[in-house]
Amino acid sequence: MTDGLEDMGLPPLGHNQPPEPSPIERTSALVDNCNRWLAERPEITDPEMAGAAQRFTIQLRQLRDDLAAALKAERAPFDLAIEGLKITYRDPQELVRIALDKMEVKNRQWLKRETDRLDAERAERKRLADAARYEAQEAEQLAQAPGASVETQLAAQRAHDAAAEAADTAARTPTKARTRDDFAPRAMSLHARWKAKITNERDALKHYAKHPDIRAAALAEIVTVATKLAKAVKGDATKQPPGIEFWNDEKAV
Repeated sequence: MTDGLEDMGLPPLGHNQPPEPSPIERTSALVDNCNRWLAERPEITDPEMAGAAQRFTIQLRQLRDDLAAALKAERAPFDLAIEGLKITYRDPQELVRIALDKMEVKNRQWLKRETDRLDAERAERKRLADAARYEAQEAEQLAQAPGASVETQLAAQRAHDAAAEAADTAARTPTKARTRDDFAPRAMSLHARWKAKITNERDALKHYAKHPDIRAAALAEIVTVATKLAKAVKGDATKQPPGIEFWNDEKAV
Protein backbone atom coordinates (compact mmCIF):
# COMPACT_ATOMS: atom_id res chain seq x y z
CA MET A 1 0.00 0.00 0.00
CA THR A 2 2.81 2.34 0.69
CA ASP A 3 4.59 1.61 -2.59
CA GLY A 4 2.13 3.66 -4.60
CA LEU A 5 2.49 6.62 -2.31
CA GLU A 6 6.26 6.47 -2.56
CA ASP A 7 6.03 6.19 -6.32
CA MET A 8 4.00 9.38 -6.34
CA GLY A 9 6.70 11.15 -4.35
CA LEU A 10 4.58 11.22 -1.17
CA PRO A 11 5.91 10.15 2.23
CA PRO A 12 4.84 6.70 3.50
CA LEU A 13 1.98 6.23 5.93
CA GLY A 14 2.89 6.90 9.54
CA HIS A 15 5.59 9.38 8.62
CA ASN A 16 4.16 11.95 10.99
CA GLN A 17 4.59 9.78 14.09
CA PRO A 18 6.90 11.43 16.67
CA PRO A 19 10.43 10.03 16.82
CA GLU A 20 11.33 7.50 19.49
CA PRO A 21 12.36 9.39 22.65
CA SER A 22 16.03 9.20 23.51
CA PRO A 23 17.20 7.34 26.62
CA ILE A 24 17.82 10.66 28.35
CA GLU A 25 14.31 11.83 27.52
CA ARG A 26 12.86 8.55 28.84
CA THR A 27 14.75 8.87 32.10
CA SER A 28 12.53 11.59 33.58
CA ALA A 29 9.31 9.61 33.05
CA LEU A 30 10.71 6.42 34.54
CA VAL A 31 12.21 8.19 37.52
CA ASP A 32 8.88 9.93 38.14
CA ASN A 33 7.17 6.55 37.98
CA CYS A 34 9.68 5.14 40.49
CA ASN A 35 8.91 8.03 42.83
CA ARG A 36 5.22 7.11 42.63
CA TRP A 37 6.06 3.52 43.48
CA LEU A 38 8.03 4.67 46.51
CA ALA A 39 5.29 7.03 47.70
CA GLU A 40 2.15 5.03 46.88
CA ARG A 41 3.31 1.42 47.14
CA PRO A 42 5.63 0.95 50.12
CA GLU A 43 5.71 -2.81 49.46
CA ILE A 44 4.39 -5.37 47.01
CA THR A 45 1.16 -6.86 48.31
CA ASP A 46 -0.22 -9.14 45.57
CA PRO A 47 0.82 -11.03 42.42
CA GLU A 48 -0.60 -8.37 40.13
CA MET A 49 1.51 -5.67 41.78
CA ALA A 50 4.51 -7.99 41.68
CA GLY A 51 4.04 -8.43 37.94
CA ALA A 52 3.82 -4.68 37.49
CA ALA A 53 6.96 -4.23 39.57
CA GLN A 54 8.77 -6.81 37.46
CA ARG A 55 7.64 -5.08 34.28
CA PHE A 56 8.82 -1.70 35.52
CA THR A 57 12.12 -3.16 36.74
CA ILE A 58 12.72 -4.59 33.26
CA GLN A 59 12.05 -1.14 31.80
CA LEU A 60 14.57 0.42 34.19
CA ARG A 61 17.21 -2.18 33.34
CA GLN A 62 16.59 -1.66 29.65
CA LEU A 63 16.90 2.10 30.09
CA ARG A 64 20.12 1.60 32.04
CA ASP A 65 21.53 -0.45 29.17
CA ASP A 66 20.22 2.01 26.59
CA LEU A 67 21.86 4.91 28.39
CA ALA A 68 25.16 3.05 28.50
CA ALA A 69 24.88 2.15 24.81
CA ALA A 70 23.96 5.70 23.83
CA LEU A 71 26.87 7.11 25.82
CA LYS A 72 29.24 4.62 24.19
CA ALA A 73 27.93 5.49 20.72
CA GLU A 74 28.29 9.24 21.27
CA ARG A 75 31.72 8.81 22.85
CA ALA A 76 33.02 6.59 20.06
CA PRO A 77 34.19 9.35 17.69
CA PHE A 78 35.73 11.30 20.56
CA ASP A 79 37.49 8.20 21.91
CA LEU A 80 38.79 7.51 18.42
CA ALA A 81 40.01 11.08 18.09
CA ILE A 82 41.68 10.91 21.50
CA GLU A 83 43.44 7.68 20.56
CA GLY A 84 44.62 9.36 17.39
CA LEU A 85 45.95 12.30 19.39
CA LYS A 86 47.74 9.94 21.77
CA ILE A 87 49.44 8.25 18.83
CA THR A 88 50.36 11.63 17.32
CA TYR A 89 51.92 12.89 20.54
CA ARG A 90 53.34 9.58 21.81
CA ASP A 91 56.76 9.71 20.10
CA PRO A 92 57.33 13.48 20.59
CA GLN A 93 56.51 13.12 24.29
CA GLU A 94 58.84 10.16 24.67
CA LEU A 95 61.63 11.95 22.82
CA VAL A 96 61.26 15.02 25.03
CA ARG A 97 61.13 12.83 28.15
CA ILE A 98 64.41 11.13 27.19
CA ALA A 99 66.05 14.45 26.31
CA LEU A 100 64.83 16.01 29.56
CA ASP A 101 66.15 13.06 31.58
CA LYS A 102 69.57 13.48 29.96
CA MET A 103 69.67 17.23 30.65
CA GLU A 104 68.48 16.79 34.22
CA VAL A 105 71.35 14.37 34.81
CA LYS A 106 73.79 17.02 33.56
CA ASN A 107 72.17 19.68 35.74
CA ARG A 108 72.31 17.43 38.80
CA GLN A 109 75.96 16.58 38.19
CA TRP A 110 76.90 20.26 37.82
CA LEU A 111 74.94 21.33 40.90
CA LYS A 112 76.41 18.46 42.91
CA ARG A 113 79.93 19.52 41.94
CA GLU A 114 79.09 23.11 42.85
CA THR A 115 77.63 21.95 46.16
CA ASP A 116 80.81 20.02 46.94
CA ARG A 117 82.91 23.06 46.01
CA LEU A 118 80.83 25.35 48.22
CA ASP A 119 81.02 22.87 51.10
CA ALA A 120 84.79 22.77 50.80
CA GLU A 121 84.99 26.57 50.52
CA ARG A 122 82.71 27.01 53.52
CA ALA A 123 84.81 24.57 55.56
CA GLU A 124 88.02 26.40 54.63
CA ARG A 125 86.56 29.80 55.47
CA LYS A 126 85.34 28.47 58.81
CA ARG A 127 88.84 27.12 59.48
CA LEU A 128 90.35 30.52 58.69
CA ALA A 129 87.76 32.27 60.86
CA ASP A 130 88.49 29.95 63.78
CA ALA A 131 92.23 30.53 63.35
CA ALA A 132 91.73 34.32 63.21
CA ARG A 133 89.57 34.22 66.32
CA TYR A 134 92.24 32.20 68.15
CA GLU A 135 94.94 34.67 67.11
CA ALA A 136 92.75 37.56 68.23
CA GLN A 137 92.29 35.94 71.64
CA GLU A 138 96.05 35.47 72.01
CA ALA A 139 96.72 39.05 70.92
CA GLU A 140 94.11 40.31 73.40
CA GLN A 141 95.79 38.44 76.23
CA LEU A 142 99.14 40.00 75.33
CA ALA A 143 97.57 43.46 75.08
CA GLN A 144 96.05 43.12 78.57
CA ALA A 145 99.31 42.07 80.18
CA PRO A 146 100.93 44.66 82.54
CA GLY A 147 103.25 46.97 80.67
CA ALA A 148 101.98 45.96 77.22
CA SER A 149 103.24 48.31 74.56
CA VAL A 150 101.11 50.47 72.33
CA GLU A 151 102.21 48.35 69.39
CA THR A 152 100.94 45.23 71.17
CA GLN A 153 97.55 46.83 71.78
CA LEU A 154 97.38 47.93 68.13
CA ALA A 155 98.22 44.38 67.05
CA ALA A 156 95.39 43.09 69.25
CA GLN A 157 92.98 45.56 67.65
CA ARG A 158 94.10 44.54 64.16
CA ALA A 159 93.75 40.84 65.08
CA HIS A 160 90.23 41.51 66.40
CA ASP A 161 89.27 43.29 63.16
CA ALA A 162 90.74 40.46 61.07
CA ALA A 163 88.82 37.86 63.09
CA ALA A 164 85.55 39.80 62.63
CA GLU A 165 86.15 40.07 58.88
CA ALA A 166 86.96 36.34 58.61
CA ALA A 167 83.81 35.45 60.55
CA ASP A 168 81.72 37.69 58.29
CA THR A 169 83.28 36.13 55.17
CA ALA A 170 82.52 32.64 56.48
CA ALA A 171 78.93 33.60 57.24
CA ARG A 172 78.42 35.01 53.72
CA THR A 173 79.54 31.81 51.97
CA PRO A 174 76.57 30.44 49.92
CA THR A 175 75.08 27.30 51.42
CA LYS A 176 73.34 26.10 48.27
CA ALA A 177 74.49 25.80 44.67
CA ARG A 178 72.27 27.58 42.18
CA THR A 179 72.07 28.06 38.43
CA ARG A 180 70.36 31.21 37.21
CA ASP A 181 70.26 32.08 33.52
CA ASP A 182 69.26 35.60 32.51
CA PHE A 183 66.25 34.21 30.65
CA ALA A 184 65.20 31.69 33.32
CA PRO A 185 62.13 32.56 35.41
CA ARG A 186 63.82 31.30 38.60
CA ALA A 187 67.05 29.80 39.85
CA MET A 188 67.69 26.07 39.60
CA SER A 189 69.03 24.21 42.62
CA LEU A 190 69.11 20.72 44.09
CA HIS A 191 66.05 19.75 46.14
CA ALA A 192 65.97 16.68 48.33
CA ARG A 193 63.24 14.21 47.37
CA TRP A 194 63.54 11.36 49.81
CA LYS A 195 61.92 8.09 48.77
CA ALA A 196 61.82 4.54 50.08
CA LYS A 197 62.29 1.14 48.50
CA ILE A 198 61.76 -2.35 49.87
CA THR A 199 64.89 -4.41 50.43
CA ASN A 200 63.32 -7.19 52.54
CA GLU A 201 59.64 -7.96 51.94
CA ARG A 202 59.19 -10.06 55.08
CA ASP A 203 60.66 -7.44 57.41
CA ALA A 204 58.74 -4.63 55.72
CA LEU A 205 55.42 -6.48 55.98
CA LYS A 206 56.10 -7.36 59.60
CA HIS A 207 56.92 -3.77 60.50
CA TYR A 208 53.87 -2.25 58.78
CA ALA A 209 51.43 -5.04 59.63
CA LYS A 210 49.55 -2.89 62.15
CA HIS A 211 49.70 0.40 60.24
CA PRO A 212 46.05 1.55 59.71
CA ASP A 213 46.54 2.50 56.06
CA ILE A 214 48.25 -0.80 55.25
CA ARG A 215 45.59 -2.78 57.11
CA ALA A 216 42.78 -0.97 55.27
CA ALA A 217 44.37 -1.60 51.86
CA ALA A 218 45.11 -5.24 52.72
CA LEU A 219 41.57 -5.87 53.99
CA ALA A 220 40.08 -4.36 50.83
CA GLU A 221 42.19 -6.72 48.70
CA ILE A 222 41.23 -9.65 50.93
CA VAL A 223 37.54 -8.91 50.32
CA THR A 224 38.16 -8.87 46.55
CA VAL A 225 40.04 -12.18 46.57
CA ALA A 226 37.60 -13.85 48.98
CA THR A 227 34.61 -12.67 46.92
CA LYS A 228 36.08 -14.37 43.85
CA LEU A 229 36.43 -17.56 45.90
CA ALA A 230 32.84 -17.30 47.18
CA LYS A 231 31.59 -17.06 43.59
CA ALA A 232 33.75 -20.00 42.51
CA VAL A 233 32.52 -22.31 45.30
CA LYS A 234 28.96 -20.91 45.21
CA GLY A 235 29.05 -19.87 48.86
CA ASP A 236 30.15 -23.27 50.21
CA ALA A 237 30.71 -22.46 53.91
CA THR A 238 33.25 -25.28 54.24
CA LYS A 239 35.53 -23.35 51.87
CA GLN A 240 35.49 -20.12 53.89
CA PRO A 241 39.03 -18.94 54.73
CA PRO A 242 39.76 -18.02 58.38
CA GLY A 243 38.16 -14.73 59.31
CA ILE A 244 35.93 -14.75 56.21
CA GLU A 245 32.19 -15.36 55.88
CA PHE A 246 30.45 -15.89 52.55
CA TRP A 247 27.11 -14.13 52.18
CA ASN A 248 24.55 -13.90 49.41
CA ASP A 249 23.64 -10.45 48.17
CA GLU A 250 20.49 -11.62 46.41
CA LYS A 251 18.89 -9.50 43.73
CA ALA A 252 15.65 -9.96 41.85
CA VAL A 253 16.57 -10.57 38.22
